[in-house]
Amino acid sequence: MQETSQTTLEKSKRVDFYQVVTRKIIKHLERGEIPWRRTLKHPYIGFAKNYYSGHQYQGINWLLLNLMTSHEVPFYMTWNQIKKLGGNVLRGTKSNEVFYFNSYYRNQAGDLISVVQAQQMEARHEEVQRISYLKKHHVFNISCINGLSWEEPEEKHRNDVITHCDLILDAMKEEPIIKNQEELNAYYNPVLDHIVLPQFKVFNDPETYYLLLFHNLIHWTGNIKRLARFGIMDSTLGDQLIYTEESLIGELGACMLTAIVGIEQLTQLEEESDHVSTWIQAMEEDKRFIFRAASRAQQAVDFILGGQRG
Repeated sequence: MQETSQTTLEKSKRVDFYQVVTRKIIKHLERGEIPWRRTLKHPYIGFAKNYYSGHQYQGINWLLLNLMTSHEVPFYMTWNQIKKLGGNVLRGTKSNEVFYFNSYYRNQAGDLISVVQAQQMEARHEEVQRISYLKKHHVFNISCINGLSWEEPEEKHRNDVITHCDLILDAMKEEPIIKNQEELNAYYNPVLDHIVLPQFKVFNDPETYYLLLFHNLIHWTGNIKRLARFGIMDSTLGDQLIYTEESLIGELGACMLTAIVGIEQLTQLEEESDHVSTWIQAMEEDKRFIFRAASRAQQAVDFILGGQRG
């Protein structure tokens, strides 16, 4: 029995889902497309969640189901959940993929053991090896399901883009220090802990101002007084990968915020896009890079929104 279980686990690990997702995103970038830059189609009815369990998707799944799909209603379910509710998936429907961490355990001799056995051994201070891996599930959008009675969620307050931006800023538990200067540079200064932006009047449109503000606001969350990310805390580390990751965290976090308020961004890469080649290189060298950046970007957005999402 143990041998069969081990064989099953080894087979389940053959597909490297980190690599699958990373390659998908790299292909978009190499074609000159930024896959996460799009206006959220459902900013006023909440973020993607599992309709059956009520679980709200997070991390890489937040990115995949909120910013990289085109469904109008953000409700999803697995095949088994649909069957339990008496529904059927429409013929020809394509599923969306979501990913979760799973683990199995081995004792000191290398034998597979159960979770309970592992807990008992750890309580006795015996050596236990925990092996984590990524597991994939297929989910279907509720618009592609027949035989279910469900109500489309009511829209929350709908505001114009600028009012919505201001509401987010006004609701923050900690007010960031924003310095508007004559220079056209925009950046976050971690030493002085303030954001520097050009004056509002120099922008051709207010959306660009708020896009820059959101980008630097994400970096602001990385201060040691807040989420304490290495890319912001220590400028002497000299690790280029850390700074590349922080630049992607800023990009993803800003895209999450702009998607929420309805600011549209260019989905095509501009020739002067400095960071894209370094993002691609980092993803090729570290298959967990995009997963880590997406998770930390979401943490930054959650911090800005005060833990209130959806």
